[in-house]
Amino acid sequence: MAMAEQGFNANGFVADPVIFSAEQTIADIKKGNYNFSTFPITETGTIGSRLLGVVSDRETDFELSTTKLGELMKTELITAHAGITLAEAHLLLKEKKVSFLPILDAEENLVSLVCKKDILNHQHFPLIQFVLCLVLLFYLKHPTHKKLLFHILFYGIYNNYH
Repeated sequence: MAMAEQGFNANGFVADPVIFSAEQTIADIKKGNYNFSTFPITETGTIGSRLLGVVSDRETDFELSTTKLGELMKTELITAHAGITLAEAHLLLKEKKVSFLPILDAEENLVSLVCKKDILNHQHFPLIQFVLCLVLLFYLKHPTHKKLLFHILFYGIYNNYH
């Protein structure tokens, strides 16, 4: 069960998405405090296993927390295969009018995904990773400036980025 923070690789694809299995419940999703609402469902609840569907807050909002995700997940999905470029993924998201694009290998296993929100954030804030690295380097050099770091991150970057 991969419920860690979602991670990105250098080319804009979500390399370590939050994933659940069909046997897990809505309560498992609600345990995390995620700033996104759509989750892939795989056979084992891990990256690299067969994609079964996706579940979003549209499916979970009015259901009991004990409801299994496999009962709610959407199984008819728009997907792409590994090797697609971020630009091609963006076009596919736009053409198909979807906000979530699972990327699969030849055996239909989930290897990464692309989200419309991430692409839009990258378009609006292309230097965000660079700025965050600069802030981190500043903090490492001046660890006593915690209050300043908080203000930079929360008021300057976080409010604009989310």
